[in-house]
Amino acid sequence: FEGAFLSVDISGFTSLAARLSQQGGEGVERIGEILTAFFTELVALVEGDGGVVFGFEGDALMAAWQGDAADPSRALRQCCNCALEVQWKLGGWNADGQNLRLRMSIGAGEIELVHLGTSTHRCYFVPGGEAVEQAAALVPATNPNEILISHDAWLSVKDLCDAEEKKNGTVRLLRLKEPPQRGTSRPHRAVPSTSIDCYLPQALRAYLNSALPNWVGEIRRVTIIFIKVLFASKDVPLSDLNHTLLKIERAIEGEGGEILEVSASEDGLEALCVFGFPGTGVKDVGQHAILATITAHKELNDGDMSASAGIATGQVFCGPVGPE
Repeated sequence: FEGAFLSVDISGFTSLAARLSQQGGEGVERIGEILTAFFTELVALVEGDGGVVFGFEGDALMAAWQGDAADPSRALRQCCNCALEVQWKLGGWNADGQNLRLRMSIGAGEIELVHLGTSTHRCYFVPGGEAVEQAAALVPATNPNEILISHDAWLSVKDLCDAEEKKNGTVRLLRLKEPPQRGTSRPHRAVPSTSIDCYLPQALRAYLNSALPNWVGEIRRVTIIFIKVLFASKDVPLSDLNHTLLKIERAIEGEGGEILEVSASEDGLEALCVFGFPGTGVKDVGQHAILATITAHKELNDGDMSASAGIATGQVFCGPVGPE
């Protein structure tokens, strides 16, 4: 469908979590409270302007607005208005003395919703298309507390907003001359838990199915693998994407890890994998992660595609975030 896409990248959580984690259990609990307060407000702003949150990648939120044939620019205007509201209300949010900074980017055009699923137990709902790629391409050029809008999007609303063309060729959104009416929030429908289980990480499913009354947040040392696969040709068939994902899944889960996030583009596939989540029982996670990476690299490098990978180990916050 045609629409607008917004990426909101938040910086400052890493240093905040590192500082609060030194305070023991109370500090870890405070991390969860801050994250919940911030993301509850952020999601409410997106939905209040008629947007739909597609998910989170690290410290970034992804949201989209579906176009209207009767008013082609409405979705983009709502998206821009939402970004400006987020900047005004949440930019510089003070979290226990730590200012959180926002970097936002906007794209417009075709949005594709790709449903990826292997033959085992995991499924992934992945947004793609030109609007998503435009927003992603702007992220490296976006400064803190700045909103960049792609040229395609800018051409659609240039008479309706004020913006600044920067020296690097990007366009910075400043304000809308006539903000659109607030969008209608989409009602949340009750969905049977069994129908969404396959979209949840294994560690999360284990906690939801356990007899524990509450999920207690904690700081854990984990190893992360980022795998990027490039195909020889563009417009890769869905079956090839699924087959590639299955190869990654076998390599990662064979060593006790799991795929946390998946993203797709017209010429490739990216997967964020993790070792050391609660409940996995895997020891020496760094060693297992290296073995999994070697296996995946061998499986994924052939005549039709090439793969690269990066590995990092560090402390992360694991726990519930969001309204009850």
